[in-house]
Amino acid sequence: MDIQNPRVKKLRDGLPTTTNLIASVNKKLDIFKRISFVEDTHTYLIDGQISNSPSVTQLIKRFKRPFEKDKVAARVASRTGATVEQIKRAWDINNLYARTLGSMLHTYAEGTYTNQVLAFNGSTEELGHGEKEKIRENFPILVKHFNSFYRNNQHLKCVGNEVALGDMDGTRVCGMCDMIAYNTKTKQLEILDFKTNRQFNKENQFANFLYPFDNLPECEEAEYTVQLNTYKYFIEKHTDLKIRALKIIWLQHANPTWVVYDLKDIQPQIAQMFDCFKAASLFQEQPA
Repeated sequence: MDIQNPRVKKLRDGLPTTTNLIASVNKKLDIFKRISFVEDTHTYLIDGQISNSPSVTQLIKRFKRPFEKDKVAARVASRTGATVEQIKRAWDINNLYARTLGSMLHTYAEGTYTNQVLAFNGSTEELGHGEKEKIRENFPILVKHFNSFYRNNQHLKCVGNEVALGDMDGTRVCGMCDMIAYNTKTKQLEILDFKTNRQFNKENQFANFLYPFDNLPECEEAEYTVQLNTYKYFIEKHTDLKIRALKIIWLQHANPTWVVYDLKDIQPQIAQMFDCFKAASLFQEQPA
């Protein structure tokens, strides 16, 4: 017979369950339902009105040195014997392949965490035969890596998937957060982002970001540090929730398994970024 101490049972029953905690967090995140994303035009709406501000990804690009595509393509063309247009076309196809593969993985991950079978709503029509074959070969490997991560991290409970976040009453900059999770081990909230890049560099001896990130090298780790810190900034500005960890889950078919990168908290620099954006906006012509 199971005999329980009534006082201990009363204390235990009074503690919030993980399910209740997640429901409470979701209720606070409901404020971001003011934001919607239009897939066809890749635009964000706030209260039904176009934000007229860059997305998080577009904003971060403003703090990187511009990529001189034509000049670089000309150098590559002279070295390889291809034409400039052929080089640029090859780059565009490679980028499309990478985006397609990443979107497919994100769809699979979202379906796993929400216990649904979600159809990929993108298109592979513009991809060449070689790129389609690479997807058929590499996507199952990414799925294998993701499934391994999922099985080995059951303590990360999904709070929200593909959550549109933004600075709704300020700069109106918006972005899409892959996943907000509750860590049952640490009892804290985390932001997770799944990346399928070919490489994940942590250094760049040739270039840094522009102010206020001029202490950061232009590389994947730094760029994603700014990205996830921006999502953290949105959440902590509009709610009383605290995000305690920012993590990149790198899934790459050439790697033997998944890799987790813990990113630094750089909230003071994120605030400076928005100050710079607001200052620059003062000198731009406002839409009618």
